[in-house]
Amino acid sequence: MKTPKIAFVDIDWTLYDHEHNCFNKKGIEALKLLQKKGCLVFLNSARSYHSIKHLKTFHVFKPDGIVASNGASLFYKNKLVQSSYFTDSQLHTIIELANKFHNSLELTCDKKRFMVTPTYKEVALLFATYKEVTVGYKKYKGQKANTCLLFADDKNDDYYISHLPKGVTFYRYDTYGVDLDPHPMSKGGGVKIALNYLGIDKSEALAVGDDYQDLEMFKECGTSIALGNGREEVKKAADYVAEVISEDGLYNLLKKLEII
Repeated sequence: MKTPKIAFVDIDWTLYDHEHNCFNKKGIEALKLLQKKGCLVFLNSARSYHSIKHLKTFHVFKPDGIVASNGASLFYKNKLVQSSYFTDSQLHTIIELANKFHNSLELTCDKKRFMVTPTYKEVALLFATYKEVTVGYKKYKGQKANTCLLFADDKNDDYYISHLPKGVTFYRYDTYGVDLDPHPMSKGGGVKIALNYLGIDKSEALAVGDDYQDLEMFKECGTSIALGNGREEVKKAADYVAEVISEDGLYNLLKKLEII
């Protein structure tokens, strides 16, 4: 199979093995081999840039670009290319709702993130599942933010959904974690922006992932790969299914397809 011009690769459970709390070495090696063959490699994650950095991602791999926060921000060669932001009014309403229910709320800016409400127990409960750094508190003073992370169980979901400002999307991805975005965004949307910016056709793009949010990314790329440990719906939608991450699935499949 021909080496793609660009690859968009998910992080959690695709490159980062949470069972062993480390990046899969062969998966990282596969990305480096792609770069050596002239393929641009973008990390495409629900994580913010700050979160990706503090996972020590850049210690093991230097991506050509990053699609962060589910498509909210696009970086190329460490330069911010595009970003979407909440309005000041939207953020004030969201903060009021979080305080009403004593929920922790984290704001994500282009390269920074901080808490705007106290840190409650749900933060530790969520981060027990996802390797993450708990950030400090900073009073909201009009900072530009492109996503919010709400730490809350689901008992007040209906109230949040009905009282969030117009245009703000609510996506629960964990028992204690909800992504709030200023408008509908997706990994696929980030891919479209990146391809348009670089002048690359989708037929020359490869997507690699494992979870529901990667389905939109698959639609925007000519070829898609799902990890064997991924969701069944994702594996059914992919062109190829690799072995599980712990068995070096990505590396082995790319070798088999003669992409690297």
